[in-house]
Amino acid sequence: MKKYLLFISVIFLMACTPTREEIIENLIEEEMKQTLVNPEDYEVIETKVDSAFSPNEEPELLDKINRLGRNINKLNSLDPESEEAKLYQKKIQQDGDDIVYLVSRPTDFIGLKATQTYRTRNKDGVTIVEEVVHIFDKKLTKIVRSYYKEDWDNSIAGAEAIRNQIKESIEKNKEQIESIPNTIKNK
Repeated sequence: MKKYLLFISVIFLMACTPTREEIIENLIEEEMKQTLVNPEDYEVIETKVDSAFSPNEEPELLDKINRLGRNINKLNSLDPESEEAKLYQKKIQQDGDDIVYLVSRPTDFIGLKATQTYRTRNKDGVTIVEEVVHIFDKKLTKIVRSYYKEDWDNSIAGAEAIRNQIKESIEKNKEQIESIPNTIKNK
């Protein structure tokens, strides 16, 4: 009899425990209630859950790539000799250095991501369909960052291009890189 009670208790606990997908959907729904103009019209069409990996899917890197793009656009609209242009050049250089460092790091699991397609009404009352990528922390307790799918795709492509350029540069300069420790030892 005790075995049956234990078995029923385990089944009951499993039935009451939300699945990973339910947790993700609830977290997204809570965010949507806070960010949408008409949250009562929020209707999920599809949610795809997958793993997220650094460096390419890391919010810090994606934010820096987006900021770099905005700063380059701003710089292009300024007089190159102005103080403001010089300030933007420094920002661009710093972000570029940070991006090179971030994409150079090894791949590592950072949590889960969910791409959700949903329907809602905008501020004009027009029904729209949006696709958003949400990055979650490893413990699935919060959304770390959300991106419109188009911005996400552009940032990921930028990160991948930078990563490939670094790999190509390392390959081209492999002999010089490998000789660095010997050069330092000889001094």
